[in-house]
Amino acid sequence: MTDSGAGLAVGLGLLMTLSVVALAAPAVGAADRGAVPGGTDTSASDATGTGAGGAAAAAASATLTVDPAGGADYTKIQNALDQAAEGDTIEVVSATYEERLWIDTNVTLVAPNGATLDGSTFGDDEEGIRISSTAEPTVRGFTITDYGTGVRTYSTAGRAPTLADLTITDSTYDGVRLGDGDTTLRDSTIENAGRDGIVARESGGNWTVADTTIRNSGRNGVMARGTTGEWTVRGSVVSGHEGTQRRPGRGVLADGASGDWRIVDSEISGNAVGVRADDTDGAWSITESSVTDNEISSGSGARGTGVRAAGATGPWEIRATNVSGNVVGVNARDSAADWRVENATFRGNAVGVMATDTTGTWNVTGSVIIGNSGHGIDATGANPEGTATDNWWGQASGPGPDQCIGNVTCADALARLPGDRITTCTVIATPGSYQLARNISGSGTCIEITASDVTLDGQGHRVAGTDPSVDQTGIHANGSDGGLTNVTVTDVVLRAWHENSGDGTAVLYTNADDGSITGLDVTGGDHAVHLVESDDTDLRHNVVSNTADGQRAAVHIESNSNRTDVVNNTVTRAEGRGVRIASSRNTTLRDNDISRSGSENVRVAFDSDGTTFVDNVIGTTSWRDTSVSVGDGSDVVFRNNTVEGSSGRGIDISSAGSNYLLVDNTVRASGGHGIRLNNVENATVRNNTVAHSDGHGINLQRSANHTVTANNVTDSGRYAINLNDVDRATVANNTVARQDNGGIRLFSGSANNTLVNNTVGNYPTPNTGTYPTGIQLKNADDNEFERNTVVNSWRGIDVNASSDDNTLTDNAVYDTGSGTWALTVSNSTGTSVTRLDIGDSPAANTTLSFSAQNVSVAPATSPPANPTADAVDRAFAAQSTGGSNAVLDVTVHYEAGDVSGVNEADLALWTHDGSDWSEHGDSSVAPGADTVGVVLKSFGTHGVFADPTQSTPTATPTATQAPATSAPTVGEPTATPTDTPVSGPTATSAPTPTDTPTAASTQTSSGSGPGFGALVAVVALLSVALLRRRV
Repeated sequence: MTDSGAGLAVGLGLLMTLSVVALAAPAVGAADRGAVPGGTDTSASDATGTGAGGAAAAAASATLTVDPAGGADYTKIQNALDQAAEGDTIEVVSATYEERLWIDTNVTLVAPNGATLDGSTFGDDEEGIRISSTAEPTVRGFTITDYGTGVRTYSTAGRAPTLADLTITDSTYDGVRLGDGDTTLRDSTIENAGRDGIVARESGGNWTVADTTIRNSGRNGVMARGTTGEWTVRGSVVSGHEGTQRRPGRGVLADGASGDWRIVDSEISGNAVGVRADDTDGAWSITESSVTDNEISSGSGARGTGVRAAGATGPWEIRATNVSGNVVGVNARDSAADWRVENATFRGNAVGVMATDTTGTWNVTGSVIIGNSGHGIDATGANPEGTATDNWWGQASGPGPDQCIGNVTCADALARLPGDRITTCTVIATPGSYQLARNISGSGTCIEITASDVTLDGQGHRVAGTDPSVDQTGIHANGSDGGLTNVTVTDVVLRAWHENSGDGTAVLYTNADDGSITGLDVTGGDHAVHLVESDDTDLRHNVVSNTADGQRAAVHIESNSNRTDVVNNTVTRAEGRGVRIASSRNTTLRDNDISRSGSENVRVAFDSDGTTFVDNVIGTTSWRDTSVSVGDGSDVVFRNNTVEGSSGRGIDISSAGSNYLLVDNTVRASGGHGIRLNNVENATVRNNTVAHSDGHGINLQRSANHTVTANNVTDSGRYAINLNDVDRATVANNTVARQDNGGIRLFSGSANNTLVNNTVGNYPTPNTGTYPTGIQLKNADDNEFERNTVVNSWRGIDVNASSDDNTLTDNAVYDTGSGTWALTVSNSTGTSVTRLDIGDSPAANTTLSFSAQNVSVAPATSPPANPTADAVDRAFAAQSTGGSNAVLDVTVHYEAGDVSGVNEADLALWTHDGSDWSEHGDSSVAPGADTVGVVLKSFGTHGVFADPTQSTPTATPTATQAPATSAPTVGEPTATPTDTPVSGPTATSAPTPTDTPTAASTQTSSGSGPGFGALVAVVALLSVALLRRRV
């Protein structure tokens, strides 16, 4: 296109200069608007956290990762701690770290799959983890070994750090040393500390030890001497602290404590002294616990005490506790306190209760006092008189000689064992309520229940197996001879129910309906709970760990044990499966924590229809295959569960049946696929979050009639959503991002599926800069795609490998990057594309419709200039994929604003072959539809241009006659606008298009003619006005 004279040249020059100046000038108020999207906000207010950006940053929390092998944010834990902000989470990869950690920020430090802090290279005075006085972090999942002290908190009052799931071993001095903060230690093990397991000496903090084992310390399990705060030991084991003859060990040492404290549901055994609370003036209690076998050999014989409260002045009580096998069960010598013992068991001690020289008021009632070699109660010198009524002394006549001596009333003895007390392995053959009175052990079947309407309350006592060479069962509700109903087993500790062939069971129900199994603590054995032909059983609030047989399940529900409720249980570290459901229908699992199984955490098999999973946390598993597996069963529901850390697939439903609902679940960090549905029908997968799967995020294969909608799938090792040989699925409204291989794939015979309104946002693969594929079809026919958006992909949409007759409508592919393709069709026929938005090419939202074979299309963001025609800023690139018969029947859509100043009838598609533009004379223009189309068989850069050589000369443009401010007439080609173009295409009269303009074209090109230079000058003046307004 040529100038029309000096006026045009000057006008254009002025216009370009003013435009550059206007663009370069900063806009007023830019600083107030902050950073542009994706940029860095450098405003002073936000940099200090006082502006909007700083507030947002302060509100957000981050997850930092640590891996000594690289590939994470940091290689050292301390470096991550130094950079962490309030509320951040630091996730540590499973490895051994030789570090000493200092935590001075409120963060969560977690090793999801376990990690070891090794202090063997440091001195004896070093601490593995130190927590500052002002911090209250959560630390979880570590083994801490060979430090001087494993963990030390310097916390001040009001600070509340949490220590969970820790194993602290072989500390030179102490396992954990507590400050004045309100520390919680739970689900942990402390063993082999050189001095004390836990030290809180003279602490003012309110601290809790829950579900923790403390064993084999050189001195004390818990050292709480002189504490002033409230503290609790709950659900814990404190054992093996014998010390020496000179310095005997104590399970709990609380001498001089002035705060209130309690020990509940705990086992304190094998120490020289179980609990020592001399000279305390706070209120304290021991309830529902076991204080047994606490003694130490000395030169003069055995000595040791279960509970000692000599000189105590504050009130105390012991209730529902087994105090047996000690030298002295309870020693209250010289106590001035008021105290009470209720519903306890004193058996096998030398002296059950020693209350000599007491000066307070005390009472022992409702207890079992039998088999003590010396005295049951010795109240010599007590003043006032003690009371010991309503107790069972082993005979209806009351205490025998020397069973009750001193200043105590032992009248009104019980005539029988209270509450049908069980003190040894037995058979319960009549209905009623029974209570374990002590820890018992045996081989074979220890307690067999052969009657209906039985309640067995273990009161926290232990039932232990002793002979793995025989078939062992701890408690058997045995309805083999006609069936049982309404059998309840509660609050029993079961240990070591293992049998060499793998058939040991802690609690077995056979043909026992409408039962309840609650409050069990089961460690070891093969099965913890086994239901056979037992309907309507309630399993609730049980804790199961470390079951031993890799071929068995910790909780096994089988053989038509229907309608079982498994609620609020914890099942961890099963060597085999955590829970197995087989040939049993309508099982509900709700609010359970099931993790660290050697095989599947949960397995559903053999016609187990109607299984429902709700609100469970299903954690790591070392099994290579699956965490939650449904192998046979229809009508299965997964709702609001968290499945995390599977070594294989997260949730796998395979060869099972039909009708599945998976909604609102979170599946993270799976070693295989996040969710897989294989060879099933009619599944709905809705509103799930699936992240960090090594395989596909959601994988459907060899199945049909699924709905996959509103899921968020990120960071998959393969595809986010993969359909493999799937028919009639709807995939809609999903968001996928950051996939290694691609966003959504239809593969291997997947047909008649519909993908609607999905968003695929991929990002460059780390260290390579390559982009995954957004949507791929591979051997997938007759599928429909509508309103999907793909951003940042190597290929936006890839149709290949005989994927025939697919339809794509109103989809968008943006930001494919340099040298990549918006859509590729290769070795496939019948692909129909309607309104594909390829983004800025170069105008925004450039849209194409086409049918294609063996062709790739992409944006042309900066097409070469065409000196012979007027560009309308709609262009694209295309190339052959290498197959035969490459063809692209394409229609380019434009907008009314694109053709302002040109005659739409002059539009045509042009191709740039790498050196020149050439016009396609057979272009078809549809002004009413705003499209230009052509069939392409050779490819390059293609654009829509208005060719002035096609136009018929017209009268002087009306721009010279209209006022300068009349914008609608600017650039119009004729004096009288009309709906019908005044000059039509002339391509048919030119037999050979040429790249060189003719003289005629020079005279009639758009933008030439009288008055055009003046027009440009007017536009330039308007630009000046706009610039002044901007400034």
